[in-house]
Amino acid sequence: MSRTLSELQELIFDTLNDDVTLRTLLGGTGRVKYAGVQNKAEYPVVTYQVIAEMDNAYNADSPQASIISSRVVIQTFVNNTSPLTAAAIDDRIYALFNGQALSNTDVKVFSCYRVKRDEVYDYNVKVWVITSSYNIVNTNA
Repeated sequence: MSRTLSELQELIFDTLNDDVTLRTLLGGTGRVKYAGVQNKAEYPVVTYQVIAEMDNAYNADSPQASIISSRVVIQTFVNNTSPLTAAAIDDRIYALFNGQALSNTDVKVFSCYRVKRDEVYDYNVKVWVITSSYNIVNTNA
């Protein structure tokens, strides 16, 4: 898996940002962001954040050390009265992550699965918000 949090964040960004189908659903580039949405965000937008990670305390200083598992939250924000656009975006993210072995040039993840999904409509800002949590696991650790 990844030795560093920044490598893991880059893998998540690459997986989301480089998918042509997801980019089409989002309406173009620049719609994948880290953490919270800014007040003047262009919708739809997808955000991601690593909220927990675990490594092996006994090999933390070893060159072979790596993050053993992590929890990632991916949120979809859509300012549309219909939940269908948000659901389509979330379905694509699910296809990209759930049950997949993820990799880029620097990082390889051996297992990824969704553990939770919530969908709400925020009446104050008129935005659908879908929050999905994924466990990312290095099964070779």
